[in-house]
Amino acid sequence: MTQARTQTLMLAVTVALVVTAAKDQLLWRLQDPDGERGSSALEWAIIAAIAVGVAAVVGAKVIAAVNAHSAQIK
Repeated sequence: MTQARTQTLMLAVTVALVVTAAKDQLLWRLQDPDGERGSSALEWAIIAAIAVGVAAVVGAKVIAAVNAHSAQIK
């Protein structure tokens, strides 16, 4: 397995773990009897999803740039 594929796999696993943790926390907060905390949790979940999406795009761009320029380095 190449280093770029390994990094891509590590990024995918990290994103999956973050999404799972965020989902669990969101479900816990939504079950809270105080309705305002549920809406706050939803706002945080949306912000977290955007941040994860941006991180995934940046990671993919970096990996693509490294792969494209790796031939020049060798």
